[in-house]
Amino acid sequence: ALSAEAQASRLAAAMAEMIWRAGGGGRACLVTMAATRSTDGSPAGLLNSGDTLRQVDLPSQEGLQKAILANINLYRGPCGLLLFLFAVVLSRGVEAIRRDMDQPAPFIGSHGYCSQEVVNLLLTGRATSNVFDGNMVMGEGGVDQTVLRGVAARSHIGFLTLHEAYNYCKVGHRYKQPEVPVWVVCSESHFSVLFSTSSALVDGMGLLPGGEPEAKGPLSFDLFYYDPLARQNEEIRLTVD
Repeated sequence: ALSAEAQASRLAAAMAEMIWRAGGGGRACLVTMAATRSTDGSPAGLLNSGDTLRQVDLPSQEGLQKAILANINLYRGPCGLLLFLFAVVLSRGVEAIRRDMDQPAPFIGSHGYCSQEVVNLLLTGRATSNVFDGNMVMGEGGVDQTVLRGVAARSHIGFLTLHEAYNYCKVGHRYKQPEVPVWVVCSESHFSVLFSTSSALVDGMGLLPGGEPEAKGPLSFDLFYYDPLARQNEEIRLTVD
């Protein structure tokens, strides 16, 4: 098992990578919170106390990671997720996020779940509204033409959804064949994770210009499944052959 220090270091590295990607690889914003009388330390208190927030601009991913690690207890606390999301949004820029979307939409979707725009922003750095490859043009042009925006390039982390099995959407190869063998999985009620400990699963899986897979992975492989809400105590290993 990883030590507490190693867990904190890996969490800070993952957060820094997502924030840095949202900033386009050139800049990043980190949001921290000062302890004042205006907040009780809860998310509701945070939203009602703008004077407690502090934005820090950082010019390097290494510096960003160090700053996150120095405040890791804050990001593990009740307001940590909101502070992290604020940092991602500010790093991308509000106007850029609006341009990413097919149309302006709230980040909180039905039943209180985060929207697909939030998921895409965290995984790809862009708050696009769809999970297919590239853009899809609807209509013949002019005022009748609509551009639906999907995943612009091969994602570092993958994404799968049960809704594709229901024919509600189509996940493109840029999400299904990521750079590392890790997939966020969307079910009806929450997100879980599939991953492989072997990079051979995605090594050589480049994408052709049209977005189709360039090569196949191993014919037999193991995947591990983790559900953060299932109080999972045992390893779940899935063998695909």
